[in-house]
Amino acid sequence: MLKKIKDIKILVVGDIMLDHYVCGEVERISPEAPVPILKMTKEYRALGGCGNVIRNIRGIGAAVTCVAAVGKDVPGTSIIQKLMELKVNLKIITRNDITTTVKTRFIANNGHTQMLRVDKEDVKYIKPDSLNIGHNYDVIIISDYAKGIMTVDMMTQLRGLNTPIIVDPKPVNMWLYDNVFMITPNKKEFDEICTSGTHPFARGIRYILKTLGKDGMELLEGEEKVCSVSAIPVDVYNVTGAGDTVVAMVGLCIAMGLDVEVAIKVANKCAHYVVTQPGTSDVPKKMFKNFVREFNK
Repeated sequence: MLKKIKDIKILVVGDIMLDHYVCGEVERISPEAPVPILKMTKEYRALGGCGNVIRNIRGIGAAVTCVAAVGKDVPGTSIIQKLMELKVNLKIITRNDITTTVKTRFIANNGHTQMLRVDKEDVKYIKPDSLNIGHNYDVIIISDYAKGIMTVDMMTQLRGLNTPIIVDPKPVNMWLYDNVFMITPNKKEFDEICTSGTHPFARGIRYILKTLGKDGMELLEGEEKVCSVSAIPVDVYNVTGAGDTVVAMVGLCIAMGLDVEVAIKVANKCAHYVVTQPGTSDVPKKMFKNFVREFNK
């Protein structure tokens, strides 16, 4: 019997940021320099980093508690407001000495061509001493962008919850993630992890889900390949937030009680949907349920 989505509680821990989009059309080249002129038609802001993981899960209807850090600044306030609108249980660290991460993307061609990205960020390691994280979660998802939230202290608290931990890792922090349930690196990250230190198979990690972009995904257990899924060909390919969608959907499927192989097939279909959408987007609830019915036979 699968657990009902409305009864699921997921803890999302990670680096949160604000995605700022400046959209428009390019009609000419600047006379000042050989660069295109973007005539702005709209701009908007959305949750990024672990915030995009949260948006995906809340869009399906599961309850989310968020552990993250923001600065006491305008982007930080905006992030908190957006999380409150999603009815997320907040465990947010706010500090004067950090700057909230903002990624500004300049987008042309009806939202499909990214011309430039500008990052504003300030990496500082955060001590989670004052947090009461809670308990009784079905799954813990870590969305690590190496901006400072993931530390030994944080992992000690999370391991104490005795809950399956799924990590979208950064290679520089892999030493934190021994013996977790699953990691979901992309190909570049997996190669870096394998060449920069102890091989992940020796770290006691049960599953490794390699996301391979247009080549799909590959699930490993120990050193054995469990299965692979092919990406669905698309005409328009936008990778923004695709990894967030994968880890969110895998985590949600595991929390429901679905088999791991079913979980990655559902996540693959969800990732296919989001790469066809401009900017960052979340998967419609009805679509997710259809994918679950398709593969859970």
